[in-house]
Amino acid sequence: MNNETDLPLRVRKNWSDDYLRNRAAVIVDELIELRRQTDPDLAGATAKTKDRKAFRALRLCGDLARLLAGWAINHQFGLATHAPKFMAPFRIRSPIDHPDDVTRKAEVDDHRHERIGAESFGRALARPRAVPIYDMPEGVDPIAVRRMLANVLEANPSGMPNSLTHQLVMALRGLDVGETSPIFEREKSGKNRNAQTREAAQLIALAYVEFMAAQGTRKARLYEDVAQKYGYGAQPKTVEKWRSALRKSWGPIEVDHTLNIAKWMGRIYMQQRALAEEDPDDSEATENVAWYERLYGAPALDEAAKRYDQARSDTL
Repeated sequence: MNNETDLPLRVRKNWSDDYLRNRAAVIVDELIELRRQTDPDLAGATAKTKDRKAFRALRLCGDLARLLAGWAINHQFGLATHAPKFMAPFRIRSPIDHPDDVTRKAEVDDHRHERIGAESFGRALARPRAVPIYDMPEGVDPIAVRRMLANVLEANPSGMPNSLTHQLVMALRGLDVGETSPIFEREKSGKNRNAQTREAAQLIALAYVEFMAAQGTRKARLYEDVAQKYGYGAQPKTVEKWRSALRKSWGPIEVDHTLNIAKWMGRIYMQQRALAEEDPDDSEATENVAWYERLYGAPALDEAAKRYDQARSDTL
């Protein structure tokens, strides 16, 4: 597996060691400050906004992992497609060489895995989404993704209790042999199959309405467009009712925040489009316009409508 001529020459960002150290130091400093601000043993209002700060801290840990070990994650992405059965514990914990080690090491110790991971998984799975929705990119094997997650969880970069990550790894690998652990058992919620995917697609449609309305398009027309796209013909009222239904199932904060952001993005989009039209050489504005369209515009609506149709068909 040493033939890499068909793969890109550079898969990592050309960052200097000093840049990495400085950027990592900024992240670590903020993590230390967040830890201090939320210490329950200190007097004062340290519980104020603690949940938000806790989420911020976890996101920063993810940023730090991607910054310094993103190459290792990409390696696991690529490895899952070619050597999914080479489990992490045997590679890093065994003090005794196994007779098959030479063959196994030849398979796993290869730059090709990182290159494939960066190209096939990292970029494909990094597509922007206004609302999380299950939609595996074309050419990405869901089983390989599952095995990659098991490999990464084995190393436990998240810092969760090892006993918990071990259970998750076993549950993920059990799916390969048809075993479903209690962790992945479906909860009896009373909802139809694929309810989450359908509701996510509905929220994307409502975000599209807010995004376009912020640019001056009448909402009545937008609801009609969505009804047509989602297979409801001349029933725009059906689409309008989604908002109240989603506020009950997803919660008013989640829904209202998503739609308010979409409206705000619509206004920014108009500004960026004006800049791009004024100066066609402004590559940043042009890229921003394309990004907002993929996130909230017609491309996002088309993708969501396709997933909605598939989810509805699977439940019939």
